[in-house]
Amino acid sequence: MDTDDARKMIALLEQIRDGQQLQLQRQAEALDRQTEALGMQRQHFENLQNQSGKARELQERAEKIQARSARLIGSARVLVLIVAPLAVLLLVFVCWLVFSRAVR
Repeated sequence: MDTDDARKMIALLEQIRDGQQLQLQRQAEALDRQTEALGMQRQHFENLQNQSGKARELQERAEKIQARSARLIGSARVLVLIVAPLAVLLLVFVCWLVFSRAVR
């Protein structure tokens, strides 16, 4: 091998080394971006868990309110079934009293 071939080989090896260093640098940057993306995903997942917990609590509260409302409506129905006939009877009685005094 002459010196010209040796220089070409050295230049080629330096280019290979530089290419490998560039590749390692890009891989390191890609790993940094992946680490950052993973951190963001973890944070997003924690936020979703918190929101899910809050939604679950709201759902439970809504179910309790609906149960109370159903009991209240049931009580109101029973009350209407009792009070409405009594009110009609009272109205009939008052009308009877008024007419019976008007006739005398």
